Amino acid sequence: ADVDIYGRAVLAPLEASASTAEPVVKVYSVHCSVNVAMPWSNKPQEESTGSGFTMRQQHDGQLVILTNAHCVADATYVE
Repeated sequence: ADVDIYGRAVLAPLEASASTAEPVVKVYSVHCSVNVAMPWSNKPQEESTGSGFTMRQQHDGQLVILTNAHCVADATYVE
């Protein structure tokens, strides 16, 4: 396996084929944060979108999506 100067595994770039996903994806989530003033109840659900990118894990070849935490924080549904 290839490693960088810090000893971390270097992921192979995605090859263009019909079986791979688009490199940049839209992340749709429904989230509901906790109401700190009344912890027994939730705030209303909100919908939001963000972006992410796909990459293939080197150890098992699985395709995963990497996105920022604020895109999926308190999410009840992610697509």
